[in-house]
Amino acid sequence: MRHLKILHIVSGSGHSEQDQHTAGQLEKALAERHSVRRYSMPSGRPSWSGAIVEALHSLRPCVGGKVYRGLQWEQTRHEHDAWVIDNVFPALLPSVYAAARNLGVPVVQYLDNYRLSCVNGYFLNHGQPCQRCAQGNFWPAFTTGCWRESRAISGWMGVILQDMRNKDIFRQVRRWVTPSENQRNIHIRMGLPASRIDVVPYYLSVDTPLPPPAPQGGVLFLGRLSPEKGVDVLLRAWAHVSSKGRPLLIAGTGPEEVRL
Repeated sequence: MRHLKILHIVSGSGHSEQDQHTAGQLEKALAERHSVRRYSMPSGRPSWSGAIVEALHSLRPCVGGKVYRGLQWEQTRHEHDAWVIDNVFPALLPSVYAAARNLGVPVVQYLDNYRLSCVNGYFLNHGQPCQRCAQGNFWPAFTTGCWRESRAISGWMGVILQDMRNKDIFRQVRRWVTPSENQRNIHIRMGLPASRIDVVPYYLSVDTPLPPPAPQGGVLFLGRLSPEKGVDVLLRAWAHVSSKGRPLLIAGTGPEEVRL
């Protein structure tokens, strides 16, 4: 495998600490074989109105906007062989794809949620499972205001995602990467080409040996306490199983912590 120059594109603002940690781990892994640079939002945490204005630039035939110009400058100066996209929603989309298409740069995209077919990215509508927009009709998102409790924001994001589908973004990306077979199958049903989706599971990198498995030990949930994780379902299910004295341990913080 030849040494590549890779630009790792991340929406650095407005994402959780875990998202930023994951982005760093990805860069560390890529850097073992390739040269990696990161591109993130040029300024501080973007407002939602600012993100919408930036996205609307890419809906125009003559593409403009800060993100597009920044990526064009970055590519001209460093001549990257490929772009790896991670966490571009909403602040960087769809300028990234427009710039890649016009500059002729191959793209690899990581899929850690369902934002390509859901305005909030989680297939949740006010806490309930929902896949009504999965095939590209985002009218339900507008009527229910399922993202940030706002019809306006949900509607604008639906317009932007629909425009991306109309421009055939799905076929523009060279390879897609998902963390599980289940996510791969869901994205195939959403319309992504199966031949271009690879599964790379999440992994744990440790410096010391792991302790041996304990089949009769407790059960551990480790993760962010947010609605899409379904910890409330776990708690209700635990009340109905025979735990045989084994504890259920929940480790993590997040917006659902107090309610849970």
